[in-house]
Amino acid sequence: MRILPALIALMLSSALAVPALAAEMVEVVHPWARPTIPNRPGVAYLGIHNHAGHAERLLSAHAEGIEKIELHLAEQVNGVMKMAPVDTIEIPANGMVDLGPGGYHLMLFGLYKPLKISDEITLTLVFKTAGEIAVTVPVAKKADDAHGHGSHQHETGDHGQGSHNHGQNN
Repeated sequence: MRILPALIALMLSSALAVPALAAEMVEVVHPWARPTIPNRPGVAYLGIHNHAGHAERLLSAHAEGIEKIELHLAEQVNGVMKMAPVDTIEIPANGMVDLGPGGYHLMLFGLYKPLKISDEITLTLVFKTAGEIAVTVPVAKKADDAHGHGSHQHETGDHGQGSHNHGQNN
């Protein structure tokens, strides 16, 4: 009967290793958020690179000090810029998605305090396969101010790392 405990231990260790491996396949880069004024929502931007051979989905995000974070898409419709929430953001296999001005982004509602230049917030991104990844997001007027001109800042989360990208919503 010594085989049964060994099999159980092997199954448990394998089950625990899969989420950690999946999260290493997602990289988040160049995160930044704009400063806000009191009682107004904020916005955060970042890039996501999926190093896996299968598509990944960003399902949601959350953070302390922020009541609600929505995934949004801004796009031109008949010459007018429209913004609306989306359910998920798909990151293609071995592909990238940019969450940036004029496209996908994170809307930050119910900020407990305004975001000021040089502040940092920690967002937790929730992915279908990779699970939760924590990302430190600097507050700046523009992306170059947050990371220097063209520098790459990789963020390490609870189960993964940070990236830069283009994709679609499904």
